[in-house]
Amino acid sequence: MNSLDLNSTEKLRDRVVLGMSATMFFVAIYLSYAVFTTGKYLLLASFELGYAIFSGFIFWKCIKRKLTQNKKIIYIYSLITLIIYAVYLGKLQGFILGWVLFIPTLSYLLLGNKFGFSTSLISFLLTILTFSLQVTLPASYVWSNFILCFLCIWVVSHFYESARSASEKAMRSLAMKDNLTQCNNRLALNHHYEKYRLRDSISNFHLLLLDIDYFKLVNDTYGHEAGDLVLQKVAHEITILLDDNHLYRIGGEEFCIMISQDSKFKAIEFAESVRVTIENLQIQFNNQYIPTTVSIGIEKIQTNSQLSETLRHADIALYQAKRDGRNNVKYYTD
Repeated sequence: MNSLDLNSTEKLRDRVVLGMSATMFFVAIYLSYAVFTTGKYLLLASFELGYAIFSGFIFWKCIKRKLTQNKKIIYIYSLITLIIYAVYLGKLQGFILGWVLFIPTLSYLLLGNKFGFSTSLISFLLTILTFSLQVTLPASYVWSNFILCFLCIWVVSHFYESARSASEKAMRSLAMKDNLTQCNNRLALNHHYEKYRLRDSISNFHLLLLDIDYFKLVNDTYGHEAGDLVLQKVAHEITILLDDNHLYRIGGEEFCIMISQDSKFKAIEFAESVRVTIENLQIQFNNQYIPTTVSIGIEKIQTNSQLSETLRHADIALYQAKRDGRNNVKYYTD
């Protein structure tokens, strides 16, 4: 699994928009032609033709992978506007109400819970308002059946999306956590690094690569259970020092920390506080004290640098810290 897999919902929604825009392109052209041939409702036919063109534009954006959330919202609200206008025409309401009932499911599917709820509410209120503005109100059975059907579809769509979203959030959390230490793992590091890089804020960070000194000797001397305890204690103490959750276990005894600090001296100061904290740890296993220290390499994250390059530079600094006697902090320099 890579960091891109964590965005599966957005990828699914983009595929749905791709299929929907292609379908609506042809449907809107057909409906526009059908209305034009009647010689009535020419403005509606023009709107449908415009929506067909817009659908083609959205399809092209999907192909180019340049579809933004704002464009999705505009696309959905354009459809709602078209449907509400058709309902307003009165005589078309018999078959157009079917399109209104389509809105809640589509809104939750493409926009998620927050925008899905607001979009469904707006479309429901606009439809009711449109009914009330008509000279001849729809029959009571049409009115009541529409309201009940719309509300049922809305409720089902809302609860389904809520459950799906909660399930995905739980699965994402499990996928990004290290089971032993409960800190983040390498997948989370990839995901967070890419997220900040895309926001152009990655250059505000330093990356610290931390390795527990003589960890193999700890396992050989005290056993793997003691080694697990050391890993848990080290992770716990570093987490206390951090203001966020940017601690990652990326190897057996190797950890990585991302700190939102662009000052070299502040980064070294924080690394020293981590080193001293771990050095002062009192870890006991079977009534035996396990001395624990760490070596740390630091790299300033550059704007366009890939994670692999940043880790390589931090690893060079870490190697220098170990070469100089371990229990040490080194800053990467070219």
